[in-house]
Parts: sequence; C-alpha cells; structure tokens
Amino acid sequence: MDVLKKIKPLIWFLLLLTVISCSSSTRYQILSTLFDGVPDPNAKQKALTDSLSTDSLNINEVKTPKFVAEQVFVYHPPYQNRSCTNCHNIQKGNELIKSLPELCYECHDSVTEEYKFQHGPAASGNCNECHSPHLSKNEYLLLRKGNELCLYCHNSEDIFKNKAHFAVDEYTCIDCHNPHGGNDRLLLNY
Repeated sequence: MDVLKKIKPLIWFLLLLTVISCSSSTRYQILSTLFDGVPDPNAKQKALTDSLSTDSLNINEVKTPKFVAEQVFVYHPPYQNRSCTNCHNIQKGNELIKSLPELCYECHDSVTEEYKFQHGPAASGNCNECHSPHLSKNEYLLLRKGNELCLYCHNSEDIFKNKAHFAVDEYTCIDCHNPHGGNDRLLLNY
C-alpha cells in the first residue's frame, strides 16, 4: 500500500506528460477514457468543413463569400506621410506649432481675404469646425457628408421655411452656397 501511494503521483505525472505531448486526437482518446464530457477537437473542424461545403439551403454547391470593401479614407498629406512635425511640436506634448488658421495657411490659401463676406467658421479661423486635420471618410477631409455638415450648425426648420429651398432634397447646400465665403451675405455661388 505504501508503495502504491508513493508511485501514484508518478503515474499521474507520466499520464499528464503523455497527454500534453501527444497529438490532439490521441490526447482526446486518453482524456475521454478518463473523464466524461471532453470536447472532441476535430468536431469543430468537421462542422466548419461541412458548413463550407454546402449553403444554408443544403444544396451541394459552394458559394463564394462576398467581402465588404474596406472603407477608404481621405488623408491629409502631412498625416499620411507621417510628417507630424509639420504641424505639431513633439517636444511640447504635440501642441500645434501655430494657431489656427495660420497653421492651415502655411499650405492652403487664406479664404478670409478672398471674399467680401465670410462663412462664420472660416472668418473665425476654425477650420476644424468642418474639416478633419488628419483623415476623413469624406472628400476635402469634411467631418460630415453632404447637407449633414451644414445642418449640424444651421437649424433645418429655419432653412426649410425659406421658399428658395423647395428642392433641398435634390441638391446639396454647396450647389448654391460657397462654404467659405462669397460676395453677398448669403454666400451664393452666382
């Protein structure tokens, strides 16, 4: 009896070592002999293989899965080129090297001098009210798409009361209005 108590841990150790070092199917056979409910490692692979060989209607043909196209981003060139120091001072916690809009006007033309009347964000130099400084899902690095950009700040009820906006669903705001400025107070393009 004493001998059995002494070698019992050794037997368990050897059994454990055998189970760890053997293949998954051999390991399954050994463990399922000793214990109930051991999951078969090949069952998942078999189910996956079966699901790939037939479609949901159990027709014996394989359908090629359709892949969703990745969202394409528009990148601000300095951001895309990892030229962070063109805009940020890394030694000062990545703060901007100049305030807006002067920083933007280092590369982009100033819109404040071009028009007699300026749109509020452009006049105050808040380029980031409409544009993302790094990347966007929209062209021109816009924060929102189409009329959503304008209606984020401008009250849609007031806009739709104006009879000139009768076909607002067919057009975008910038079809008639310049988003940066214009020669009249309504920033009309014509």
